[in-house]
Amino acid sequence: MKKVVYFLIFNSTLLFACNRQAKNKFECNGTISGHIVALEGFIDSGTIVCAVDTLSHQVYSFEKWTNGDKFQLSVPEGIYFVYEEHSCEDVKHKEFRCKGYYTEYMKLGLYLKDGNASHKPIAIKVICNKEVNNIVVGDYWGQ
Repeated sequence: MKKVVYFLIFNSTLLFACNRQAKNKFECNGTISGHIVALEGFIDSGTIVCAVDTLSHQVYSFEKWTNGDKFQLSVPEGIYFVYEEHSCEDVKHKEFRCKGYYTEYMKLGLYLKDGNASHKPIAIKVICNKEVNNIVVGDYWGQ
């Protein structure tokens, strides 16, 4: 009987330690920072920057524009696609949401000059307590 009690106490302690470790890992965030290249050249009140987790598809957003075109977004450790989103209008004046991603085209600064590069979104790896910086979003060609 004593062995069963010790076994149950040991397993309960181990289970608690594993759950606590998993919870702490989930709560550990990293940061994505950079700036946007707005389609019309300015940031309107409906502009947001989003990071979507490539595995869970959870979306995290930044919408507090107090520092011009710069953003800083805290997200759990993982791999993300980052994009800027705002309201657009088509030729029939119907409103929809435009998305401008972080791509090779943006990473290489080709939006500033002519050049050829991929318009596919680049996955960003975020590590606990680390910052991924110089992320430039605003490539609408991949939509």
